[in-house]
Amino acid sequence: GTATATPLAKSKSSDPRVCTTITLPKPLRIRLEEIRPGFPGARLVSGASDVAPNSILLRVGLVDATTLPFREVVDLIAATEGASVELTFKGPAEVLGNSQKKKKVKSKALPWQSCPPVLATDEAQQLAGNVGFDPLNFAKDMTTLSTYREAEMKHGRLAMVAAFGWVAAELWDDDIAAVLKIPSVLQENNGLNPSLLDGGLELPPVYYWAAVLAFTAWVESVGATFKRDALVRDGMYLAGDLGFDPLSLYPKDKEGKANMQLAELKHGRLAMLAITSFALDEFVLQAPVVAPLV
Repeated sequence: GTATATPLAKSKSSDPRVCTTITLPKPLRIRLEEIRPGFPGARLVSGASDVAPNSILLRVGLVDATTLPFREVVDLIAATEGASVELTFKGPAEVLGNSQKKKKVKSKALPWQSCPPVLATDEAQQLAGNVGFDPLNFAKDMTTLSTYREAEMKHGRLAMVAAFGWVAAELWDDDIAAVLKIPSVLQENNGLNPSLLDGGLELPPVYYWAAVLAFTAWVESVGATFKRDALVRDGMYLAGDLGFDPLSLYPKDKEGKANMQLAELKHGRLAMLAITSFALDEFVLQAPVVAPLV
């Protein structure tokens, strides 16, 4: 969906995160893109000088556009009757902020080098755990950095659960299997946890893997919905923030939040190293990692 045009009428606030409604003559000459592949809704790329780039399209006329696939948004605009169309935006919809001001900052991880450009931006400097480590420059822009940060958070959380589960299984799997009167997977795998290196992944029943797949899909669905709602509501989304805090442990103050985010990130990074070392240790020694403890 492309379009650039002079607005016929507009209502605009000085706050860039509240709604901005513009009326554009048809054919439109603004450019819209998907918020991200497979993500509902559209964002403004260019063409409307009164709306900040990367703002999210909220409504086409009176129709909610935030839940529609991108192609349906384009079709909706095209199907609008009349010589003009009214579009309402909220933004900017940067995942980690809207400023790309770069600074000359030394890398904390590699102090003899400058911090990679994207990690030196104002937004990236506010990210918990940013020590300027990206020697291969994988993060080309803030959107890519957000994608990597979210992947890191997911892998870290999964690794924390896996590291605990790895040890717990080797300590208590036999007892739990006896209580439930089911075969012990670890016994069938020579006392080792099933893994790509040690084999045994075929031992858990099919319904176990089906349950894992279903639960993972549900979590991803909840996460995508929360992310979309946060972008529409606040104009930004903190990678990994799914609003899950049943015990209300997340602090209310800015400093406390930053400390909690950093603690989770450090624990996740340590857990990723730990679970990797567990798998390598058992592959090389062919003995459970808890063997020295029992």
